[in-house]
Amino acid sequence: NTLEPFGGKVLFRGSLTDSFVGETPYPEIVAIEFESPKLAKDWFKSEAYQAIVETRQKGANIILNLYE
Repeated sequence: NTLEPFGGKVLFRGSLTDSFVGETPYPEIVAIEFESPKLAKDWFKSEAYQAIVETRQKGANIILNLYE
């Protein structure tokens, strides 16, 4: 698990069941929580996460955003 060393945790995973307004090309969502934006950035830049990026890119097209 690449999240644990940075205090990250998966808040929820879900699949789109309906849209009230607009469309999204990504019907699956995963929300991850970190204690701070710095920890989220540190996780993203970490060797552990970067080591799996190539595999993730082969398996899924994603948008990865940071919200505060």
